[in-house]
Amino acid sequence: MPWTRIRRDFTTRVTCRFCPNAITSGIGTVVRNEDGDEAFSGPTCARLHTVNPYDPIPDITTALLVPDEEGREVNPRGGLRQGRRRDLNPQDDTQQLVSYLLLRCERLSHYPGMGYHKLSEVYDRYVVKEVVEENDKPYLRNLIGYVERSRPELSPRNLRQVYACEFWVLRFIEMQDDEDGVEFGRSLLRYLRDRLRLTQGQIDGLNKWLDNMPGMGLVNPDGFYR
Repeated sequence: MPWTRIRRDFTTRVTCRFCPNAITSGIGTVVRNEDGDEAFSGPTCARLHTVNPYDPIPDITTALLVPDEEGREVNPRGGLRQGRRRDLNPQDDTQQLVSYLLLRCERLSHYPGMGYHKLSEVYDRYVVKEVVEENDKPYLRNLIGYVERSRPELSPRNLRQVYACEFWVLRFIEMQDDEDGVEFGRSLLRYLRDRLRLTQGQIDGLNKWLDNMPGMGLVNPDGFYR
């Protein structure tokens, strides 16, 4: 049964769909078969075992990350991206629109104010056809332009950072063996879900914990809206 690359997303440690290797970087390629089953794959296997190995796909893992000493961006589980993250160019506009739609209507749908009737209609059409309709693209572009001007907490940049930060905090909570650490993580989640950002003090406190935990990245405060 053929598989199709769908998006790049965060994941806990899982086994690649196509080989016995574990995905340990915290980021994988989501693949889907004709029955609608989804699984995670590593990037090499995704290129070898899917029908769209080089097609552009949405990437909702591109938060601003703390760079290492050589300027490369470190991902949430301690691996490295190849070089600095580049902003999407106009040729990638469709994938940027899809990424924003997925963040608001799927990955962060449990946050207040993410979805509303018109946006849900656009998302429902995307789910059925698995593409953003051409007639919906101007609406999404206008929405992104509006939030970047007037609602920066809902901008693509900030929502990518919120999504990545929630992933880190949830992993942090899972790795705690004392109640103080768990409660600290939960307090961060409550604030993040209420304000769509963390304070500098919260980020500093979280990074002190994360810095002593192998395989965990650090939160970059510059990723949140001001």
